[in-house]
Amino acid sequence: LLRRLAYVLVPRSNRQRNSSSAAQSAASQQQWRRLRSDLLRVAEAFPLIDRETCDELIVGALLAAQRWDVAAEALTTARNATQLVLDAACAETNAAVTLRDPALGTARRMLSLVRRTPPIDTELRLLDVCASLSTFHSPTPRRPLEIRLCADRMQLLDRKSVV
Repeated sequence: LLRRLAYVLVPRSNRQRNSSSAAQSAASQQQWRRLRSDLLRVAEAFPLIDRETCDELIVGALLAAQRWDVAAEALTTARNATQLVLDAACAETNAAVTLRDPALGTARRMLSLVRRTPPIDTELRLLDVCASLSTFHSPTPRRPLEIRLCADRMQLLDRKSVV
């Protein structure tokens, strides 16, 4: 729960930043690695914080910052990597304000970092539905969250059933 809350609280503007130069990127990678190392040292000093929690915090922050290369590396040490990525992608999808929101591409990119599983496939299908519905010029739901909450997605194509 704390992981999900922290991800949602990261300002969207931070997640939609422009790409930086290669030099800044390399420095940033070193900073993330140093932060992870520092967190692990804190976990050793305070037994209430375990290594898994540190990995979850780092992975969540990396995904929120769209640091795909470092996130992929950090995911190799996270025991529940698939769930961490799925939670982050769901939060990103739910935060999208339209069916063409760049956040949907970000969610798809997050999902590409882990091995496909049935829950990952379900989220990818939701993203596919959003992409398909965005091509219609009918009064389709405006937010991916509306699609997620719709029990019968076929009714989304029926103009009468869409509010």
